[in-house]
Amino acid sequence: MLTQSGLAILANYNRSATERSVLLGNIAYGSKLPTFDMPNAGIPTRVQISFSGKVEVTNTATTGTVTASPFWPFNLLGLSTFRDPVGNVRIFADGNDLYWRDLSIMVGADLKSPLHTENYQSQVFSATLPTGVASATVTSAVNFSVNLPISLAGGTVQGSYAAAIADTQAQFIGLENAVVGDNILSPLQVTGKTTATVSGTWNGVYYYMDAPASVPVPLEALSLYHELYHQQADKSNLASNGKPKQNLLTAREYYRIIVGMVANNKNVLTQTNVPISQLDFIVNGGTPTKTERFRDMAYAHLRKYLSNFPFLYWDFANNPWDASGFGSLAVEETLSSSFSSGTVSQIWTLRDCLYAPTNNLVKIGG
Repeated sequence: MLTQSGLAILANYNRSATERSVLLGNIAYGSKLPTFDMPNAGIPTRVQISFSGKVEVTNTATTGTVTASPFWPFNLLGLSTFRDPVGNVRIFADGNDLYWRDLSIMVGADLKSPLHTENYQSQVFSATLPTGVASATVTSAVNFSVNLPISLAGGTVQGSYAAAIADTQAQFIGLENAVVGDNILSPLQVTGKTTATVSGTWNGVYYYMDAPASVPVPLEALSLYHELYHQQADKSNLASNGKPKQNLLTAREYYRIIVGMVANNKNVLTQTNVPISQLDFIVNGGTPTKTERFRDMAYAHLRKYLSNFPFLYWDFANNPWDASGFGSLAVEETLSSSFSSGTVSQIWTLRDCLYAPTNNLVKIGG
């Protein structure tokens, strides 16, 4: 946690700084590893990664089907990495992780938003698949964007780094998922002799804070870095009455935790009858210190965020876990007797926290 003087210096910098941006250029879809080098400018807050393109569906005389995964179109971007100038992995997440993280802080594409009825909707967000036509090729637009959150939150540089003094560049290394496959990570599934292809362009915009030279750099706030990390969990307990548990890394200050769960090749929390009954946080392997019924947590989300989330979500921003206050931390779900994992199942945790690495860019007193 920041000291009072550290908080004051951070607040002064945030007030004094101006947000600026740099276009990072365009990369054609199909490169497999779309890569952006970050400029050495200011203290970065985020990078917006956008996709603009189209999907083409081609049929023979017999029309097949094209079905989108529940993560379409965001999972066109697979598990990708953002490294700071000294090689620390600050972000390891896919496009759907980044979209869900946006939803959790009420930015990003809300599919229920009235904006999606406006004429410019297809230029901003579009993911509708074209209706197949026999012996023909049909197309539709695919447009979306996600944010790489380098700092902890918008409007603050806490958890970021001073790029202007770095000797080497930070880098985003993207990964494109295979468009067509037989599992939920594949954006599309097809049947028959149908083919589906995607083409388009990745675009990047680098956002940073720039303050006058007379304003002190908030070194204490930069000594911790913001970490967003996709952590694959053991799915062996994804079964009727099962209790899947995810062990969370210690030596972190947790602000947000997102848990995604897939069963029967579908997102569990978008099903009509959610097969989860209870949620527990377990400290030091003992009695759960925080227990909630799923229904109660869903009610709390509706009251606080006026929205249902397609994931399990906890926000400890007002009462963060102190790394010195526990030896181990785990989250456990109790599944109902109606739960069935089906042919494709998985569970993962997205941790969104602050962390002090061994080789961080800023050391207090250094």
